[in-house]
Amino acid sequence: MKSLPNWLPTAALSAILLLVYGSTMSLSIQEIDAGELATVQYLLGIAHPSGYPLFTFLGFAVVRSMGFAEPLLVSNALNLIMVVLGAVFFFAGLRTLYPKENAWLMLLSVLSVFFSLRVWSQAVSLEVYGYHIGLLGLWTWLFIRYQQKADSKAPIWLGLSTGLLFSNHLISIVVVPGLLWALWKAHTTWKARLLEGGIMTAAGLAAALPFYAGMYFLANQSPEAYFGDLSSLNGFWNHVTGAQYRVWMFQGWEFSKENIGLFIKGLPVDLYWTLLPASLGLWFGRKAWPWLFIQLVVCVWYASNYDIPDIEPYYLSATLLLLFPVYAFFRYLAETVKPAWLIVLPAALLPFLLLAKHGERANRRNDVLVERYARSALLSLPENALVITRQWDVFVSPGMYLQTVNKLRPDVVILDKELFRRPWYLSRGQQRHPEVWMGTEPALDSLLPKLKAFEAGDPNPQGIQQAFEGWIQELMRQNVGRRPVLLGPELVDEEVGRRSDVVLPEGLRLVPLTYFYLLRSDTAYVPISDSLDPVADMSPAVLETESRIHRMIRQLRISMMANRFGYENYYGRIEEATRWRQRADQMRGRKSARGPVELPPQPQQ
Repeated sequence: MKSLPNWLPTAALSAILLLVYGSTMSLSIQEIDAGELATVQYLLGIAHPSGYPLFTFLGFAVVRSMGFAEPLLVSNALNLIMVVLGAVFFFAGLRTLYPKENAWLMLLSVLSVFFSLRVWSQAVSLEVYGYHIGLLGLWTWLFIRYQQKADSKAPIWLGLSTGLLFSNHLISIVVVPGLLWALWKAHTTWKARLLEGGIMTAAGLAAALPFYAGMYFLANQSPEAYFGDLSSLNGFWNHVTGAQYRVWMFQGWEFSKENIGLFIKGLPVDLYWTLLPASLGLWFGRKAWPWLFIQLVVCVWYASNYDIPDIEPYYLSATLLLLFPVYAFFRYLAETVKPAWLIVLPAALLPFLLLAKHGERANRRNDVLVERYARSALLSLPENALVITRQWDVFVSPGMYLQTVNKLRPDVVILDKELFRRPWYLSRGQQRHPEVWMGTEPALDSLLPKLKAFEAGDPNPQGIQQAFEGWIQELMRQNVGRRPVLLGPELVDEEVGRRSDVVLPEGLRLVPLTYFYLLRSDTAYVPISDSLDPVADMSPAVLETESRIHRMIRQLRISMMANRFGYENYYGRIEEATRWRQRADQMRGRKSARGPVELPPQPQQ
């Protein structure tokens, strides 16, 4: 009987992943950084630290070459392809380790990890981590070839792939200890180690420097999408090393221990039944892959010392490497159990179990909530509005794409209140929106030196909080009367009147509109239409999804509806008040509200 072509398992792996990921890929703007990153790829801009130059330049080339298609869809599709390429390279790594063994068991091992929730979720929505998966797969394959001394140029290829990894995301630092271990084991003398290490370093710099040099050159052209200040070498260094995030790193063993516990607790959910062969396989492969254990420990340790809400992608390297112990377990069984099909059938069940477990949760194809929220919020705003908000995840970032790429409501100025802490954000805002900054110059001149001192390392420059509050207050005061000024409900609910950063100027009051609060200096009633609400009118199945982002949007809408009820009630408009209360109760998922709604401060009539 003629044997199957050698390329068939690779083709089958690619086809399966393209089919599953493609059928669940997002077709809209998603949360957190997706809108910003899609905008950066389309406009060729500078993303938030660490800048992600490979992601930006590769994405720009592909998106612009596909000018006939919606840019976001091209960005999402390219991200998906990078994850599939990562799976192919990990598969190639297994086949390099075991060239004469069952390729179909290897395929099932790869699928058993690439259908985990952590990996699958990165394939179906735009983020930099999809590129990291692709590049990490390439690096792992070349790392295995280097260990096996596959050819004389293996150190050069490995160095090049390391440079590409670092030109995409600095989480790549977790591969360095394993690489140093391999370099140490490859040679017996320091001279040979230093020589080969120098070759790898030179190759890595040759791969990474063009991307970072391109980003530096681009920053000096002042692109439209430009996060940070890279105009000086010091600013460039701080940006690419993520200096502003260091405050959230390495806060002590107690904090790290808690995060490690959460990671371990989440493994059964993420890997499901794959956790069993992965755990047993770690024992079977304990002597064969010391580098794998090094990288697993380093990845979990490093990620657990980072205090951010969405830490899951930082554990990707650890999750992906588990496909090797999964195969080690299958390999052990294949050597001890005959016939082989007795192993292949249970192994084939694992991907199907993961599909059944995670399919609904990982599917982003019909998840349009974030884009619908951002689009509806933009469309609800008065002409030439100024919006001050903290809603980066669901409004500011998606709004970037809608305003700059889709040209939706470019008349609106959206300001992220948290970025007011960055001198570059205030200075660039003054350059791009001088009409908004007009009249705030004295307050700004007082604030900027203090912010720069804070960024330079002074933990508490004298008067910084007062200057910060004063500038925000002046920004509101100067613009009321010139244009509609609105605040996000999260600022009203959590900061206004609570000794926080946002203090309303004297004589101004809050009027709850549909998505934001309007600042007014008079007490006249402000009507709004409540006929259509594209977010509230979505199905309960969408609104009640238990994700952090869905809960956030639901709470934002409930807050605005409840306070609009209070506003209508205050003016004696009982019928309108009843409708808003019913809508708030409907989103809460119960028939009646719990207690009265707390009204925002109102002036005397």
